[in-house]
Amino acid sequence: MSFLKSINGRLKSCDSVIQSIQEHGQRVTGILSDRLSGLIDEGGVLPDLWALQQLFLKQLQAASSRLEQAEKVHVAELGNDAPPRKGRDVAVKQLTTGFLDLRRVFEGLYGSEKLETFGFPARVARDPGLLLRQAEHLIEQISDPTRPLPETRLIDLALTPELMLRNLKPLTEAMRDALEVVGREAKRAVTTQADRNRAKDDYDQVFLWTARTLEALYSLAGETELAAAVRPSPRRPGRTDQQASEESEEASDSEAAEPTEPADGAVSATGS
Repeated sequence: MSFLKSINGRLKSCDSVIQSIQEHGQRVTGILSDRLSGLIDEGGVLPDLWALQQLFLKQLQAASSRLEQAEKVHVAELGNDAPPRKGRDVAVKQLTTGFLDLRRVFEGLYGSEKLETFGFPARVARDPGLLLRQAEHLIEQISDPTRPLPETRLIDLALTPELMLRNLKPLTEAMRDALEVVGREAKRAVTTQADRNRAKDDYDQVFLWTARTLEALYSLAGETELAAAVRPSPRRPGRTDQQASEESEEASDSEAAEPTEPADGAVSATGS
């Protein structure tokens, strides 16, 4: 899984702003120094605008590094979800098959009218969590000594609770274990997503302050093209106006929206 487009757009905007400082910062500082030097009172000192830009650069680099690392961790965590989900799907298939096989045998021996009264559901669930609850309920009914199996209809052949449990319990336990693993991975994904979102919010603030300051300095120096190149987007946080326009054009061309992720705490252990 690759980075979200919105994260890539932020990092690309960050690189362009940093490059602008590195390539044009000293020259713009010279222009501003010439323009502002006449306004300094006798004995006064002109602010070191180049040092100021360097501080903004370092702050932006640190914020973007935190964002990139947080996104890498989150993407890696999402990648770890695949094996547990595959294991869950296998457990679902096996438990469903075992459930249906046992249901058919029970119905053949005791009749369809005895299915629901004994604890079999009217329909075996497709949702993994609900399927597990159905199996656990049936195991409770089978294990209840006050609920003996009914009499067979025609032939002298019967199931025993021990035989039913021997077939159903291992499949149910495997299902429970698989869902627990998926649930743990889902919780980790929620945590890494929250960490990434915090890093993104921090970066957006730093980028906005830096880009606005540079835009003002470049505009004051008469460098209108440079100012336009670093101008922050009012619509897409963490990006320059130019990068935001490129993203809008790409979205329009592809007619595809950026993938979305579950909200914090909304990751399901049973969903695909």
